Amino acid sequence: MARKLGPFLALLVCLASCSRGSRQAIPQIAILRFENLSADASLDWMGRAFSEVLSVELQGSPQRYAIQYRALHAFDNSLGVRPAAPGISAESAGAFLAGANTAVYGDFSVVGDVLRATATEEDLTTHKVLRLFTASGPARDGVLPVAEALARQLGETHPFGAVTESALRAYVDALEAPDPATSTRSFTLAVAGSPTFGRAYVLWLDNAIARQDRGAAEHILAEARAHQDGISALDRASIDLGAAALAGDYPARIAALRKLSQLDPANPDQHRALGEALMQMRQFEEAIVEFRRGLSVRPNDALALNIMGYAAAYSGDLPTAVRVLRGYEQLRPNDPNPLDSLGDVHFALGHFAEAEKFYLAARAKSPAFLNGGDGLKAAQARLMTGDVAGATELFNRYLAARRAAKDPNAPYHEAAWSWQTGARRAAIAAIDRLAREAAAGPFRDLACRADAQATIWLLNLGDRAAAAAHARKAVDEASPVNAPVAVLVAHLALPDSFPAPSQSPLREYARAYTLLYAKQFAPAAQVLEEIYRLPTADLDDGLAVLLAWAYQETGQWQRAAPLLRLTPLPDAGGLPMLSSLYFPRLFFLRAAILGRDGHRAEAARNYQFFRSLSGPDTTIWGEEQRMPQ
Repeated sequence: MARKLGPFLALLVCLASCSRGSRQAIPQIAILRFENLSADASLDWMGRAFSEVLSVELQGSPQRYAIQYRALHAFDNSLGVRPAAPGISAESAGAFLAGANTAVYGDFSVVGDVLRATATEEDLTTHKVLRLFTASGPARDGVLPVAEALARQLGETHPFGAVTESALRAYVDALEAPDPATSTRSFTLAVAGSPTFGRAYVLWLDNAIARQDRGAAEHILAEARAHQDGISALDRASIDLGAAALAGDYPARIAALRKLSQLDPANPDQHRALGEALMQMRQFEEAIVEFRRGLSVRPNDALALNIMGYAAAYSGDLPTAVRVLRGYEQLRPNDPNPLDSLGDVHFALGHFAEAEKFYLAARAKSPAFLNGGDGLKAAQARLMTGDVAGATELFNRYLAARRAAKDPNAPYHEAAWSWQTGARRAAIAAIDRLAREAAAGPFRDLACRADAQATIWLLNLGDRAAAAAHARKAVDEASPVNAPVAVLVAHLALPDSFPAPSQSPLREYARAYTLLYAKQFAPAAQVLEEIYRLPTADLDDGLAVLLAWAYQETGQWQRAAPLLRLTPLPDAGGLPMLSSLYFPRLFFLRAAILGRDGHRAEAARNYQFFRSLSGPDTTIWGEEQRMPQ
């Protein structure tokens, strides 16, 4: 008998239909845990076994996306869901959040020597039951034959694999275990009973990596590799993805994600993951292709739309970026983030007046969003137009709001703004005062940040003795969270007393910054090139400008030009610690490129703006005293 939707599921379906507008072309199927209708509670484990076998066997078809266990239960902690609870009541919310537009739920019973299962396929956007189907078999043969019979009625299937009943039960116990130790014992039993049980290796390996248990992960990986010839291609690719994560091998990660996207082409999560990975390698056009593939399955994927908008902007395609982000805005009309993202893509491509409008619109929609950071971003957008007075007026509004909110970082932002607008000595005096006041109170992390920032600014102006004093204070004040940055700036000020950070990529950045401060631009370019080739989750850190600077100083201006096409995005949290190395230098470098290309008037405007933002104090590199060549 078909079940009716419970009130909670009905609410979720309503929300889904409202947000999607129309049904997706490709079914996204969530197989919910079956319910045990027999009187024997010891058979409850079969409920998860049925849903797992169906989910795995339906995976890989280009005609549908079968949502797998990890995606279905990704939000269990926040939803308060018990993984062992059956069906609609427990898993409907997870299905909705995973993007399901179709659900399969069912029950099973054992009567005499017969195991019988009944399942319902339901369209969650229309509330219509699409199909009812049943399967049965000898109870002694276990769950797998009956579940496979149900899967065949749903469509094209791929074999679950040669798995014994005891191994399948151990696998279910591992999935629903209350703690890592129990889960590990159950996974061990599962693969011991069926050494080619690929899905068990996949989830076991994922769990070990999530727990940061490297020894266990390496052991699991070795076991899986020893039996890989009997493991399905999909599971092998998932194991390869875990191995790449364990080794920190980013090219291998991308290769595994490509394979998974090919083997499971209707899985929007795989396409989005691959798109994000390609983004981190600055392969923006390829990333856009993957986002489009994922969105063709799940057009209401707000996260994919948001990231794709940035990918389009970074590729130089503002119209596509705007179109995609407007689609994101339609999905989330009450969310300020689409407007903030629209501001970012305009800012990145040099449309600063438009960026300011979007930032202000985001702030108006939600003044508390990003702790009011869109007000700061709007001020920075106005500053980029050359209107320093207007930008400062916007900044003062932001600052007043932060003071009203009793934000202890407000003085830090004020000092940073002074530096950005050319009052460099005043900025240093203000940041020094803040550091002393914060160190005497409860905000030692703020004191550390202020002393570290003072170190960088003083190094820029050539006052190494004062920089060293602030660097020592920063190290003394550092907590475990900000210690790496404190050590980095201390190394720049006192290389003989403080070795460079040992962890990557701070180690590589320390080498690059040391060479830039020593004006050794040729070796700095080599180090910066190495960093630029690394994957990064922060594409707006000014690295491209630093590399362009090193190229420009070594006469490689043709290589510098493409790196200056984008403008590093403003940070809603305040001025980045080492941004003074690329701002306002960005305008000096653009002036150099424009001058070489014969655009003399525009080059002069960029240089004059660079000078106005530099103020009267010259840095050790002396660009303030020379026209770019």
